[in-house]
Amino acid sequence: MPLKLLKCDETIPEREKHVYIKEKGEDTTQFLPLSNIETIPGSLSERGCSYCGAKLVIGGVLKDTIQMIHGPIGCAYDTWHTKRYPSDNGHFQLKYVWSSDMKEQHVVFGGEKQLAKSIREAFKEFPDIKRMIVYTTCATALIGDDIRAVVKSAQQELGDVDIFCVECPGFAGVSQSKGHHVLNIAWINEKVGTFEPEITSPYTINVIGDYNIQGDTFVLEKYMEKMGVQIIAHFTGNGTYDALRGMHRAQLNVTNCARSAGYIANELKKRYGIPRMDVDTWGFDYCQEALRKIGAFFGIEDRAEAVIAEEVAKYQDRMNWYKERLKGKKVCIWTGGPRLWHWTKALEDDLGMQVVSMSSKFGHQEDFEKVIARGQEGTIYIDDGNELEFFEVLEMIRPDVVLTGPRVGALVKKLHLPYINGHGYHNGPYMGFEGAVNMARDLYNAIYSPLMNLAGIDIRDDETKKFLFSEDVKAEERPVVEKTSNISTIDQVVVETPAHQSLCVDRNNLVANSSFLPTHEVKGWNLELRTLVSEENRRFMDSEVQSAKSVDMTFDDAGASDETLILETQTSPTKLQLSQWQLVSRKVWGILKQLPQYIAKFSSQNQPLILGIILMIAVLITVKLVIALLNAINEIPLLPFVFELVGISYVGWFISRYLLKASARQELVNRIHSLQKEIV
Repeated sequence: MPLKLLKCDETIPEREKHVYIKEKGEDTTQFLPLSNIETIPGSLSERGCSYCGAKLVIGGVLKDTIQMIHGPIGCAYDTWHTKRYPSDNGHFQLKYVWSSDMKEQHVVFGGEKQLAKSIREAFKEFPDIKRMIVYTTCATALIGDDIRAVVKSAQQELGDVDIFCVECPGFAGVSQSKGHHVLNIAWINEKVGTFEPEITSPYTINVIGDYNIQGDTFVLEKYMEKMGVQIIAHFTGNGTYDALRGMHRAQLNVTNCARSAGYIANELKKRYGIPRMDVDTWGFDYCQEALRKIGAFFGIEDRAEAVIAEEVAKYQDRMNWYKERLKGKKVCIWTGGPRLWHWTKALEDDLGMQVVSMSSKFGHQEDFEKVIARGQEGTIYIDDGNELEFFEVLEMIRPDVVLTGPRVGALVKKLHLPYINGHGYHNGPYMGFEGAVNMARDLYNAIYSPLMNLAGIDIRDDETKKFLFSEDVKAEERPVVEKTSNISTIDQVVVETPAHQSLCVDRNNLVANSSFLPTHEVKGWNLELRTLVSEENRRFMDSEVQSAKSVDMTFDDAGASDETLILETQTSPTKLQLSQWQLVSRKVWGILKQLPQYIAKFSSQNQPLILGIILMIAVLITVKLVIALLNAINEIPLLPFVFELVGISYVGWFISRYLLKASARQELVNRIHSLQKEIV
């Protein structure tokens, strides 16, 4: 039976229908794991909420739009800066997050006024931005805030702004997939067709389901520009609000992520007759196929072939180098939905790797049909996997590397297994030809990293301790360190062991075992710092992104002999600067030592001034508290009206008692004089 109940799920046997192992000769349509249904109670899901699917995945990527989250501040923070989708306008969408900052009083008495205030403040702070998306959250949906009425009023008041409402609270669906659907359909219902884009090419497309993770969109833009194809709208990587309003003018919808954006592609076909073309642009071979399909649609096959030839010539040799070293390595793909079947054949065909397990957080039945059809026999497929299931599967298959998100990635690292961020990438872009090489490089670095090899060594192992520290081991059996060069800036250290095992040594100290090397024929290794992005995309990244680095290891056969390993290290100038640091530290310590005396002397000489400042601060705090108290009282329904009624009643009584008759007025004057004498 291909559906499998894992040991960790014995207390929740319903999970058996969500785990599938592909076997030979099976009709996979009979045994598809259940998907896109409610998480079973007792299973700790890794899914995101529906609001997250709308805001984080799709809407929040737009580069010229204020993303206003109507709800508690946590909902805004949770979807802020958690994915790396840059833009060519200074990454506006990554720098800021907006929230109506709902508090308990707003939940009790309504948050519409708070939302209206937040909208006005946001546009005031960013006067050049005229577009906004407002999202509901669980709290504001439960209390019934009418955000559409607030948005309509704000647009009438501000005049030149355009605001789009996304009514998709977290509980609207079983996963973030519901948020994808809600935003897709709402956008085409309300916004598509309300803007006319400028047409500059006879060949026009919409790129749908690409979110410019670490520059993916920039890669596709480069290919389309060389082919003479105009991209009307990006849905939504590096995209603009108004460009998405003009999607109806494209001749072709090129769809990458079918799960998050296939809905709008289908609706554009129904309503405007725009054909939908599904492509895979992750993977070396897949990207060639995608460009050929686009070229064939417009009759510009020669341009597509020219781009392919140029890119293949640039990257094929590097791809072959990585394939030789990654062939046969086992990989798990535990991501969202479509990347399971986007990446499966790319890793297997381009790099010769073996995909042994796949897990989807929000995939639908058709997603599993595609991925199982592309997968190999014995592969494990999991819908809505939980942490214990991941532990058990990892123990079963022992992969060489895992492609997944940061949450599951933290679990994988605890098990000392290499992990690649399949959501935000390690060092992307991963799309296109250069992206395929970047992905191969990150996989290679993860698998062959000396740090991962070191993490897997149990330092409590008795044999290791005996060899390194026992007095019974003969001197000739210990590692021998020999200095072979006396250069002032570079030291070369050669280490030999009786077992002909190479060791990396920094001077006289043992650093790490080199058994991580892929073959015993490898003679040497170098560490090379490589920038995060390619040269073509670097102009789009700011200085912080440019400074990010990754490690790329390459091997050179012209190194030492089989028994030796040479490691070149740069000497540090720390010793030369030690005396200067000592002088500075002594001066700082002297100042800190005298600081209490300085403070005591200043206090005794300026005691009246200090007391005056403290009194002023106390008065300001008191006034602030009184104002806050009055504002809080004003928020209580009917209470301000009651106070006004009491005040009016007292004034009426005072007038009738002391001001209408002469005798009463004389009595009031006498009381005032009497009170004055008592005080004075």
